[in-house]
Amino acid sequence: MIETQPIDKTTLLHLAFKGLTERELQEMAALSHICIYPPEYTLCHEGAYEEVFYIIADGIATISKNISEQDGERILRIASKGDLVGEMALIQNVPRSATVRTLTNCTVLEMDKKSFETMLSRSPSMAINIIRTTLDRIRENDQIAIQDLQNTNKVLHHLDRNKLEFIQVAAHELRTPLTVLKGYVNVLSSFSEIKNNPVLGEVMDGIIKGADRMHEVVNTMLDVTRIDSETLKIRTAPVPLKRVITDTMQNISKAAAERNIELIVEQDPSTPNINADPSLIQKALYHLIVNAIKYTPDGGKVI
Repeated sequence: MIETQPIDKTTLLHLAFKGLTERELQEMAALSHICIYPPEYTLCHEGAYEEVFYIIADGIATISKNISEQDGERILRIASKGDLVGEMALIQNVPRSATVRTLTNCTVLEMDKKSFETMLSRSPSMAINIIRTTLDRIRENDQIAIQDLQNTNKVLHHLDRNKLEFIQVAAHELRTPLTVLKGYVNVLSSFSEIKNNPVLGEVMDGIIKGADRMHEVVNTMLDVTRIDSETLKIRTAPVPLKRVITDTMQNISKAAAERNIELIVEQDPSTPNINADPSLIQKALYHLIVNAIKYTPDGGKVI
């Protein structure tokens, strides 16, 4: 910091604070002093409690904020002649919300916290000027935030579309070899050598079970892409809910029996038929019951 010869403080203060009387300008000038700082000098440190208020008299300074470890600092605005710096932290008695760093040689008018608070208490016009300046900055920051959200939304939308396209392509590409695999397995299962060999029969059952499971996963992937892209077509029809539940339980009873899990169906006699898509209702109930079996300990019950 280098002390300089006095300059016309009242002219600078008049530029920063519109509407102050000559007496108020002179009082404020008497409580402040002029200093010069070199380029890359930090006037305000983000997160620090500091007690100096600045008005830029000459030169340029940057106001920046640390967004995150990944994104680093971001410049919020550029301060030049007549701009106020660091006043809100003094008013609110909080740490600095941003870092202010000189970009060129900067001449600034400085005032300590005590003198600043004295002027605020004496001059309603000064307080109103600061409020107006703060509101303008809030509006500017809101516009920046809105633009950032719009840009982020575009990126997320693009990533989401790429994700759906990848899932859709992967699912379609998997369906063909799975269909071929299931066809060959069914042919092999009909051979007498397989039927008469318990070990090979068990191996074939495992392959069939795995292929069926993969087919279910592929169909679920396609359903997800249709839901996300809003192309899933729902065809409603009367659905006998009691029968759907019973059929679903029977279809997965073998998987439950392998883990000694007892499946119990308790249906209310007054359960009505519903209007729904039969296939989707069956899938929803299937996944619900499968999850119940998956997270039930061996030997337990699913009701």
